[in-house]
Amino acid sequence: MTDISAHACERPLKQRFELTNLWAKSARRQFELVHDTDVVKNYMNKQKKITEEYADRVVNTVQESADILAKARDELIAFMEKNVSTVVDRLKQAQATAARAGRVAESARQAQSGGQ
Repeated sequence: MTDISAHACERPLKQRFELTNLWAKSARRQFELVHDTDVVKNYMNKQKKITEEYADRVVNTVQESADILAKARDELIAFMEKNVSTVVDRLKQAQATAARAGRVAESARQAQSGGQ
């Protein structure tokens, strides 16, 4: 009877030991998973931060480029406006000079025709 009783208790005790080992292995694997997840999460957070910094720098660079182009456009417009009025003034002066030269030439022709 003692053998039967010992044998009857031995089997459930073995099962409890196996279940305890299984629970410990499961807990260890879950810990490793959480640890790996933290590593992955940390990696992803760092990647996200790097990506955000890169995106911010790209946006800033594009904005600076747009500002430079806008300033160049404004300077070009101001240059053109200033020089267009200068060119127009010079064309008017050239036209007036040509008109005077034409009148002087006409007077000279008339003087030559009348003097002959």
